[in-house]
Amino acid sequence: MKILAVFFTFVAVLTLPAAAQRKAGPTTKPKVDFSKKIADAAPEALPQTPTDGRLQTDAQMENLSGKVKSVIEHSADDRHAKPLRELSKQDYYNESGNMVTSVSYDEGYPSFVTVFGYVDGMRVSRTGDIAYAEGEKPSSGRMQIIVRMEDNLRNPNAPRDSRYAIRHKYTYDAEGRLIEKQTLANNGEVGSRKTYRFEGKDRREERDFGFDGDEWSRTLEILDAKGHVVERRMYDDTGKVSDVEVNTYTFDSQGNWIVQKTVEKKTVRGKTVFKPLWTTYRTITYYP
Repeated sequence: MKILAVFFTFVAVLTLPAAAQRKAGPTTKPKVDFSKKIADAAPEALPQTPTDGRLQTDAQMENLSGKVKSVIEHSADDRHAKPLRELSKQDYYNESGNMVTSVSYDEGYPSFVTVFGYVDGMRVSRTGDIAYAEGEKPSSGRMQIIVRMEDNLRNPNAPRDSRYAIRHKYTYDAEGRLIEKQTLANNGEVGSRKTYRFEGKDRREERDFGFDGDEWSRTLEILDAKGHVVERRMYDDTGKVSDVEVNTYTFDSQGNWIVQKTVEKKTVRGKTVFKPLWTTYRTITYYP
């Protein structure tokens, strides 16, 4: 059985390259009250002040313009003759531009709910898993490995702050650009880490590290003048480019993309060919 995704539920979500994620075909879904599932799993809301004085809001880090209230995302696998559009994520922001709640989906089914806020000026979050009774969620044949940071603490006896599960820490360069994101457990241990290195204005190298310090992935992103990723080059363990993806966009009146088409770029017999992978759709609402 092939492992298609690894979930670090209380740290980060690590997945294999997107081309390896979307191989499951359409499934017949039983009727489930998703709203109740989400409400039951959602942790108690966190305070939104005092903030941590970050140079960027969550919306800005997601390259969103305007007073964004919510971003609802669907995706469709374009390798199927009749792509099935499935809900993949729901993000909700406050009027300050910071995320308050995020609901993540797996094959159209909500899988966990994360709430964000502040405790003593620290950016923090808590996550709740969504449970399904037998028959509520059809098996896709995929294997998911759930690794909880709280079960892998290097110093489990260290004092822990029960007011939150994860702390989020951000570092910026002299130009105000984000160069590192860290997650820390509520006992202070460093968990996952993501670094960014800029090459000029249009290239950004992104590297992901796990709480064991090992590098999970390395990607080079080519950016347009507005900071949208137009090409993504993924590297294998030997340092060679293993996959190349190209994105094209459709934008709304606020300048935010609402359709992203992703294709695989390959060289076959000396010629560049493009193979459809998937399309991502976003419905964005705004505060007045």
